[in-house]
Amino acid sequence: MYSSHRLTTGVELISGTLSVSIEIPNDTVEVILDQEKMHLHYLPPIIIEFTMTPRYPLQDVCKFSIQNVWLNKDQLNVLKTRLHEIWESEKNVILYNFADFLQHDALSCLGVSFPLELKNVTCSGGVSLKKILEQHEKSCLQETFVHTSYTCSICMEEKKGESCTQLSRCGHVFCKVCLTGYFAMLIREGMIHQVRCPDLECSAKKEDDNEPPSQEELILIVGEDLANRYDRLQLQLKLQADPSITFCPRLQCQQPVLKDRNYDKLCICSECGYAFCLICQKTWHGKQVHCQFKDTPAILQQYLDCEDDPEELKKLEAKYGKKNLDKLVNDYKIEMETEKWKRENTVECPTCHIPVEKTFGCNHMTCQICQTHFCFLCGSWVDPSHPYKHFNMQGNLCYMRLFEGAGDVYNLDEMDLLEVHD
Repeated sequence: MYSSHRLTTGVELISGTLSVSIEIPNDTVEVILDQEKMHLHYLPPIIIEFTMTPRYPLQDVCKFSIQNVWLNKDQLNVLKTRLHEIWESEKNVILYNFADFLQHDALSCLGVSFPLELKNVTCSGGVSLKKILEQHEKSCLQETFVHTSYTCSICMEEKKGESCTQLSRCGHVFCKVCLTGYFAMLIREGMIHQVRCPDLECSAKKEDDNEPPSQEELILIVGEDLANRYDRLQLQLKLQADPSITFCPRLQCQQPVLKDRNYDKLCICSECGYAFCLICQKTWHGKQVHCQFKDTPAILQQYLDCEDDPEELKKLEAKYGKKNLDKLVNDYKIEMETEKWKRENTVECPTCHIPVEKTFGCNHMTCQICQTHFCFLCGSWVDPSHPYKHFNMQGNLCYMRLFEGAGDVYNLDEMDLLEVHD
């Protein structure tokens, strides 16, 4: 950067600053800052401040000074002496020669080796050396990123870095339009577990190895509103996983409620004061009232599936109450036994579907609810005006089986009489 100034003597001076980036070996160097290791791609540059007159280089010299935040005074003096030697040997294009030497040969001239050990001193402006190194590294990496082309893993188009976003945790690059649209859709639909790097390399990893972006990064990608929604949904999932937490069922509240261990079912929302039942989620009705979970089958299945998982059992018992779950299991077993007995001992009426039990007699049944006539063996409807025709039709599965299972109550000769009569 150059600037022109006019002095009171009328002599025009040319002055300015020149920033020279130092070439580092192997693209990356290790810096030890008060025993803390840092790996950097760039080191802060050496600044040359110079002043020269229009009579340079024939009559006047080029006055200059050099500055740097990570080199000490002795090292700067060594470089300054070497620059004076360069001036004495070649006065033309002196700024180019200065820059060329500092960029390519400064480290070897000073005998600098790596890892580079530095002290975390406070520089001008009250900023620590560590902060300056970090900010310079970030700025240079961003500058390189902006001017480099990348292929978006979503749309597969090649775009400049200025139109892309690089995820900090894994380094994968996507165009801003694709990544913003993808993350925004996931957050709006509530699929926050998928708000992670969509690159195939990261998608193949386990969820714990593919971490979501930070809050600051997510704000840059989708904006503050959606980032806040992501935080709310994430908190809600954590609370839902906590067995000691339920939620107020009032639509205008729905705040998390800490269950009272002294009660199996009573919950009181600290936000709105609503007292409700943990089981049915309705207004508190007293502990003597029988009620059921809203999603009883799913809860019961979940509880039965984790019989061999003590940790999961404890979570469910803490969330729903051991007594409540034990009663749920007991009711389930009774219901299963009842269903088994009904399958083995009853037949549904073909009209009203009420289970009908036969205690004795023939297989011609009449439903006491809807007066439908039907066969106890196959459950099919039979004609009330000719009820025994069903049992006398050859080829029918129930042929000659009217008294099957009736025992000795009826004489088997009646079957022949019945057939002759029909």
